[in-house]
This record gives sequence, structure tokens and C-alpha cells, in this order.
Amino acid sequence: MTELAPVVLDTWAAKCEQEDANKEYDFPSLEWLDLFAEAAEILLVCQEADSEGALPSDCKRESAQFLAWKFGQIVGGFAIPDNQWHDDPFDHFWELSDATDDESFVFQRGKENTYQALKAVVSLLCEHDPSRDLNKVHKRYVSMWRTSYSYSGMPLADIGSGTDLYWAMRIGFLDKVLETTEQRALIEFETPPLIRDIAMTKDIASTIALRQIKQQQTLDRIVERLPPSKQEVLAFLEQQLCSVWHKLPSDVADKLVEAEQIYKIGTWPPSATISFAQAVETCFRYYFVNPFIDYMREEGLGEVTLVMGLRGEARPIRVGIRSSRESRVTGLSYLSLQQWAGLFGMLVDPSQKGTINLPIKMLIKQKWPKLDMADLKGLVQPLGEVQRYRNNAVHGESSRPYNEERNELEQMRNLVLGIDGPSVIMLIFQLLGAKK
Repeated sequence: MTELAPVVLDTWAAKCEQEDANKEYDFPSLEWLDLFAEAAEILLVCQEADSEGALPSDCKRESAQFLAWKFGQIVGGFAIPDNQWHDDPFDHFWELSDATDDESFVFQRGKENTYQALKAVVSLLCEHDPSRDLNKVHKRYVSMWRTSYSYSGMPLADIGSGTDLYWAMRIGFLDKVLETTEQRALIEFETPPLIRDIAMTKDIASTIALRQIKQQQTLDRIVERLPPSKQEVLAFLEQQLCSVWHKLPSDVADKLVEAEQIYKIGTWPPSATISFAQAVETCFRYYFVNPFIDYMREEGLGEVTLVMGLRGEARPIRVGIRSSRESRVTGLSYLSLQQWAGLFGMLVDPSQKGTINLPIKMLIKQKWPKLDMADLKGLVQPLGEVQRYRNNAVHGESSRPYNEERNELEQMRNLVLGIDGPSVIMLIFQLLGAKK
């Protein structure tokens, strides 16, 4: 199974790089956090060491040496692409790491494992200086790698300069940097068609790490199963969402197709559940969060305080266009659906008058002048339920019965697509997307 790990991680990293390149706003994709943590987990459980390769990239693909090199490659891919926030990846990295301080965020490998992976990432970024002779530095790393003892996989916190894994990471990082700046041709892998899908990629990665695989399934069986045709999925979604389907943003439509394909395959309920949730998150971000960011820019508002009804009490949260570690400001794009549900709950609460959540009220008055504030009440419960199913899928124990996971997937799919009830996607569009 570990032989597939480089393919899976490369596919996932490419998706993260693509999402960053397509972002209009100046912050990295949160997908990087899960990717770093998953790559660390795969390295941790690897039991094979290979001391025969002249370079870590020459070692067996299932070895810890190659996987440590691959970890460095992933960090290099995070740091180097020519996006607006990559001019100084070490400084901007803290915007991404702020997410680990927010209790509302959920991570595929948990907060502590993600934090440990980020410490290894920042150590590589800290050493990156484009003004240095990178080829000379690379040669020194290789010399250190060749004189170090070979180890099998271990926690990132235990990988010190006396291990070959430490230097393999740094060689991988510089290989990626030099590949980008000098067009070096490094190892390429052919990606099987089925795992070009990011949600499937994440699930296969977890399977390789031996945490989510079920006793009745094997990775070979999963990879060999073919998804339904895209034409079948498109026809179903068009039938289910009617005229709204053709008006949705392409990112939302793509996520719905992805989720329905995984659902039809039937082997990964948590992965399909997460994809359906991401479709809702993308839809809500497009129709509400992004307009609010634009409104704040137009009004010259860098930060505002929003009051959200969470766990039965009103909680003020300082939010901004960007996250700020120093002033404890959460970026608007990092707020969860549960938090937005709590905010809408406050908006429709007749006891909450005056200037509470005034920037949101002003946005609604300006962009949706005919919208009755009470109509937003219809979004409070659905958004909260989507977040709850998503959290269960991410944090669910590997020992959870398949039937339990499948049941929650069915409920999520019904909620998102409007099967036996209203569709949260259609509701978001009708309230916030249709012209008023």
C-alpha cells in the first residue's frame, strides 16, 4: 500500500497548488494543513528503510527515506509557486498556522498532529533563502544524508540531524525549489484515473496510513472499483436541483459531482460526506462570504466584531479580511458553517437589536434590499447540520460501523440535494444568489 503514497500525496499537493493559484484573496488553502499532517502520518507508520539509494529520491518508493524526501517536496510546492502571498512564505505561513488556534476548525489528523507537522514545515521554510547558492547547499545536504544512519518511519518530532530522514526532507525541499527555478526533471508518477479526485485522494491517503481502512475492504479493491459515468451523475444532479443546477458556480458544481461519484462507488462514506459539505461551504462562500469581504474592502473595514449564537450563548468574534495572529483576528474565509449559522441565529433573534452585527445588516440591506431578515432563519439549522455531519466524518473513529457512516452520508446527501425535503444548496441560491 505504501507504494501508492507518493502518487496520492502528489495528487493532493497538485490540487492544493491549483486552489491557491485560483484564489482571489491573499491566503493559502486550508487543504495544506491536512496534507502536511497526512504526509507526516504516512512517514510515521512506514516500517521499511532503504540505505541503497545514492539519493533519497533513488530509494524504494515505499521506504521512509523516499517518503521523507516526498515530505520536503510537498513543502517546496507550498512555498515556491508564483502566487501573491508566496513572496515570503515563512512570514505568510503564520496566516495558515493561525487555523490551529481556532477551536471551530476540524482537522483530518487532529489539532495536535497537525501542529507537529506544521513545526516541521516551518523549519524548512525558515531555512529557505533564495539569495543563497542553492546548488551548494544541496550538495552539503546530500553529504550529510550519506553519512547519517538510516531509519524507518518515526514521528516528525523525533527526526533530528543525526538521522538520514532529516536530510532527506531538506534534499526534497531543495529539489522542488531547484526544479521550479531550473526546470529540473525529477521523478514523475502516472496517476490512476480514479484517484485524480481530491476527496478520494485524501481518503486513500488515510487508508495508506492504516487509520480509516475497514476490515472488509482493502486498498486494492477500492482502487479497482470504477466510478459511475459523469454523464449519469450530471443527469441526476440536474434532475434533482432543476434550473438552479445550471446557475451554480463551477466550483460548487464540481464538488457536487465529486461527492455524488464517491457516494455511488459506495466504499468511502466519510469522504463523500466531506465532499458534500465542501460543496455547501463553497456555495455559501461564493454567495455570502465573498460579497461581505468585498463590502468590507469598499467600506475600508479591515476588521469587525460579529456576534454569533454558539452553544446557547452570544459570542463576539473579531474577524477580518485576513487572519492576524497578533490581534487574534480570524479570517472570514476560515469561519465554519456552524459559526455562520450562529450569526444568522442572532440576526433573526428579535431580542438582538441595535448595532449588533451592523456590518452584516448593512451588507444585506445594500445587496439584498428585498430580503426579509426572518427568511435567514431557514438557513440556521441546515448549515449547523452540514457542519455536524462534516465533523463526524473527519473525527469519526476508524472503528465506527460502516452502516453508521453510511446512514450519516445518506442524511447529508438528502439535506444537500433536497431528497425528501428542501435542499440547502437551493435555499442558499434562492435567498442569496437569485437576483432580488
